[in-house]
Amino acid sequence: MRMFLAGVTSAGAVEVATRALEGTPGNGLRRRVVRALAANPWSPAERLMHQLLRAAGITEWVANATIRVEGCRLHPDVLMREQPLVIEVDGFTFHGGHVAFQKDRERQNLFAQAGYTVLRFTWETSPRIRPR
Repeated sequence: MRMFLAGVTSAGAVEVATRALEGTPGNGLRRRVVRALAANPWSPAERLMHQLLRAAGITEWVANATIRVEGCRLHPDVLMREQPLVIEVDGFTFHGGHVAFQKDRERQNLFAQAGYTVLRFTWETSPRIRPR
């Protein structure tokens, strides 16, 4: 994921490489990884949330899209396309500490100011979310 975030590669480039390796050992696993990364998760916790959304049959969402609010560029972990809903997944690795805690509150307020409802989950609570 770090390579994607740093702009070193893209899901499309990895998909092309995977197709070039068709028929070689491990290619099934590579295809599954490319499909998971194509949704653009920025953390393992986001990747888990994407898996849960797909398993629940929820498809009208996009990961880490850009929203502009009050001159700020925000990237919600998950943005629902059909409703003003944002899902944020907070893992302690990226959201621990005072500065991250403060930034998360500021982001949530900006989302709310723009009319979005924000649902927050943690790495620990995400696996307990089950479709009805």
